[in-house]
Amino acid sequence: MNEAKKGARVLVVDDEERNRRLLVAILEAGGYSVAEAADGKQALELARQNPPDIVLLDIMMPGIDGYEVARQLKADVATKAIPVVMVTALDDRESRLRGLEAGAEEFVTKPVDRNELRIRVRNLLRLKEFSDHLEQLVEERTAKLEAEIVERKRIEKEQARLVAIIEATPDMVATGDPNGHVLYYNRAGLRMLGFEPGLDVSTVRFRDTHPEWAAKLVAETGIPHAIEHGTWSGETALLRRDGREIPISQVIIAHKGSDGSVEYLSTIARDISVRKQAEEVLRQSEERYRLLFERAPDVIFALAPTGAIMSLNHAFETITGWPPAQWFGRPFQQLIHPDDQTRAGELFQLVLGGKRAPTFELRVGTAAGGHRDVEFTGFSSQLSGGRIEVQGIGRDI
Repeated sequence: MNEAKKGARVLVVDDEERNRRLLVAILEAGGYSVAEAADGKQALELARQNPPDIVLLDIMMPGIDGYEVARQLKADVATKAIPVVMVTALDDRESRLRGLEAGAEEFVTKPVDRNELRIRVRNLLRLKEFSDHLEQLVEERTAKLEAEIVERKRIEKEQARLVAIIEATPDMVATGDPNGHVLYYNRAGLRMLGFEPGLDVSTVRFRDTHPEWAAKLVAETGIPHAIEHGTWSGETALLRRDGREIPISQVIIAHKGSDGSVEYLSTIARDISVRKQAEEVLRQSEERYRLLFERAPDVIFALAPTGAIMSLNHAFETITGWPPAQWFGRPFQQLIHPDDQTRAGELFQLVLGGKRAPTFELRVGTAAGGHRDVEFTGFSSQLSGGRIEVQGIGRDI
């Protein structure tokens, strides 16, 4: 079939059966599927029940004339795209204008010329097919755009949520280009560096926000490691505008494109000033304890539950003549005079069981082969992890 797309449906509307049969014969010969309506009411019903691809519509009909049928077809969303060809014996300009106003796309004058009818129907069907295809493309594109808009709004909402989280975090979050120019600081970052809100960060370089030693560590170790492995973490420092250093725990992340090149760098930094202060207080406390432990005139010792010597201070060497390290891990009973060992073991078990033993005297051997009288006091302590030690003091009397 070279005139019509296969299966194209044509609705022929004419109150005279002879005219309908003529039109049906012409159209069926052209390969069209044809339905008939004898009046305007039936035409509207058929068009709405099973919309045709084109309507051939007589104008002069009793009841609902062709103009009104065309107007109603064009007013209905389901049928407004159907091309209407008015078949009429009227050939005056006014009748054609009325037909155009009613929505007709073409006119065929009675008596109908077979070739003219076929050409007009074919051309209108081609236009409709193109229009339908175009409408489908528009609908598909519109649906795609709507989906893209929905997705974009979802992404924007997620981005807004992430930005809100980043801006609320007490840690610095910053991004920069591979050359070290800052692209973004969150509020915490600006505050940590002493910058005013609203600062044009494009004027800032990362290396200027670190003291020299930290900038060197970041440039020579942190960034190269992040580029090679994705991330780097370590302890560095920030340099505030007022010159004060802030110790930080820093993570550097290299963000790469599909070709493997670095597109930008990001960093997260946490102020660890409080932790560093606590570590310094602890270090000083441990130093004071170490000095006290080493300088005490009395022996300070710790024993494992087995009786093995765990620690001794320097006073042990002063009293016995033995270096403390020589006795680490050995049973304390080996230091005790044989006649005192039974009593020493009983007192050790008493203290290990959680009871505080009264001050007691034992004879302790010396490196010179003699013995010294030592007054002891001891107690048990539970260390981290549940480990038990017997600790105490021994005084040379």
